[in-house]
Amino acid sequence: MAKVNNILFIVEGKKDEPLIMENLKKFFLKNNSEYIATKNIIVSYGTVIYGLYKKFFDKDGELNFDIDTFAILKKLDVSLKDIKQKNIDQIYLFFDYDGHASNANDEKLLKMLQLFDDELDKGKLFVSYPMVEALRHLKEDVDFKDTLALSSNESKIDKIESQRYKKEFSKECDECFLHFNDYTQENWNTIISQHNSKANFVVNDTFEFPKNIIEQLDILVNQKEKYIDTENKVAVLSAFPLFLLDYYGIKKFIK
Repeated sequence: MAKVNNILFIVEGKKDEPLIMENLKKFFLKNNSEYIATKNIIVSYGTVIYGLYKKFFDKDGELNFDIDTFAILKKLDVSLKDIKQKNIDQIYLFFDYDGHASNANDEKLLKMLQLFDDELDKGKLFVSYPMVEALRHLKEDVDFKDTLALSSNESKIDKIESQRYKKEFSKECDECFLHFNDYTQENWNTIISQHNSKANFVVNDTFEFPKNIIEQLDILVNQKEKYIDTENKVAVLSAFPLFLLDYYGIKKFIK
């Protein structure tokens, strides 16, 4: 018997991410034959991923196996009060790399990606580098393959530059990508193609649409090896188009 498919989306911010999700829902995440309806529930966590890390890991980095993702969110957001955990079918999390955050730590992020690797269990985590604004950082006469941004908080200058990325550098884009709530299907097609090709380049050194899903853990490992640890930079990459590829599979977008 068909049922309602409840998908819980946990996003970091309270402004941009909900706008992106609402726009994305116009073109994706609609009903399929297995369900009578799909209900997309969007919850803003309100702080960086390292705040969520502290909920699951103690000060020695040991995992608390009794902690549950939905239970944490239910305490945070009153909109979940009447929803039972057994009725949540999938959980997806969207957070920024946040290298400029005072508590940023790549090893902690690696642990989070290892923990949140299953949307049917604790959830599946998708990371934007360096932050959510990476989604719009596309410009026709600029090769997206080579678009980088500063990654860390090693100095006061880097913190300033990271904030400048949010306010200025990510706005160096074509006008059609500037406002998240105005994206069209054509915009999303370009975004999906460019960001997934970029993920393939980061992991496999080939800027072309991938033939297989690029895993989030592999992206971070290669970001560290090729950019973060060597240049104090990240390859600009958005979580949302990578999620769509993971959610629907390669065949939907291969054309």
